[in-house]
Amino acid sequence: MFRHVGVICLLGFLLAGCPSDTSGLDDDGYGDGGSLTGDPNDPVICVGDPDTNIICKKQSEFWDCTKMPNGDVKCAHTEPVVPNGKTSWTCKVEGGKVICTSPDKDVAPGGGSDWTCHVDENGTTCEKDAPVPPTPAGTGGYNCGYTDNEFHWACTGAAPPPVTSPDGGSSTTNPPMPPGNQGYICYDAKNPDPTLPVPPEGWWAQVIAKKVLFQGQEAVYVRVTFSKAFVDNVYGQWAFGYHKKNPTQLGGHSFNDLKESDKAEIFFNDAKGNLAFWVAEDYITESSTHPSGYGCLGVEGGEGKVMMGSASDVLAAQSSLSVNFNAYNYVLTQDSPKTDSTYKADPAYPKWIWPVWYEIWVKWSAFTGGVGKVYITGIHASPSKLADNKLEVVPVPCK
Repeated sequence: MFRHVGVICLLGFLLAGCPSDTSGLDDDGYGDGGSLTGDPNDPVICVGDPDTNIICKKQSEFWDCTKMPNGDVKCAHTEPVVPNGKTSWTCKVEGGKVICTSPDKDVAPGGGSDWTCHVDENGTTCEKDAPVPPTPAGTGGYNCGYTDNEFHWACTGAAPPPVTSPDGGSSTTNPPMPPGNQGYICYDAKNPDPTLPVPPEGWWAQVIAKKVLFQGQEAVYVRVTFSKAFVDNVYGQWAFGYHKKNPTQLGGHSFNDLKESDKAEIFFNDAKGNLAFWVAEDYITESSTHPSGYGCLGVEGGEGKVMMGSASDVLAAQSSLSVNFNAYNYVLTQDSPKTDSTYKADPAYPKWIWPVWYEIWVKWSAFTGGVGKVYITGIHASPSKLADNKLEVVPVPCK
């Protein structure tokens, strides 16, 4: 799917071959001059339409890769794919094809393109086979899948096994589900930074995992809770601790911040220790199916999606803010209840849940031999109370 010409051109993404002049590209893919060879294990990839918009980067820069606690590597790749770079397109992936539409009628790509386009009274529609990116650099044996609802590849591959402790016990980065398939796992920062605050809970995240009966079916129940030092359900005029664009100013947390991009990414191993289920759960999104008009859309809406496994195996999902809105009927889209840094309850909203947490129920039968472990590798909120909206985490003993 790709060839060498000094840089590597990914034909699945390219519309008409490689750029004719690569002399200005260095090994970073940005034209400050220098060698095109760079790291042979991390070559330069050029994608886009050579006649309009070429993007050149190191192969690794197209991927967001994280080593998971079970020793595997997970990588995600998202790159826009459009017929040309001069037009605003609306694109989707359907039936293994990328289909893009534009109201303009004179925007079809030129000769040599791998897009098939036609023009009608509504504008221009172009389609092509879904692209295939190169596998992530640095390791092999990847199993990759392309989602049918966005331009996103997800891959998992082998990596060195986790290090065992000196006494031969299992590594703290690879804990099994607690005895009896229920209990708590706490998480601290993977790379401790002295500038990080101390979370009042003693952890940055906590995962509860246990086997339950849900509507008569055996299921694994999971709750992922984020520390209030990272994010909370305080927004509007009462928000505190959030960085605005000027990092010296605090505040700046709105309901829309929680609604537009927040999610939790959760991993499930089967009883043999193999990664078997991998989802991102939505926090809260506009929804006509929830009484308040907003709710957690689980893994099939908003920020929710399934990277590995089947959405049909998810029995239910909810989040703390969705409970506030739909169980307690506290539909507050401007300001959360009045509070302070101690999270004092507002008498008008006495049941308001301040922590951000996610719950999900997944069929036990979805896992060979049952569930062996449930875990996370990082937490995300946009914005968070830290300088970075993402924090990589590792399991630690709960204090």
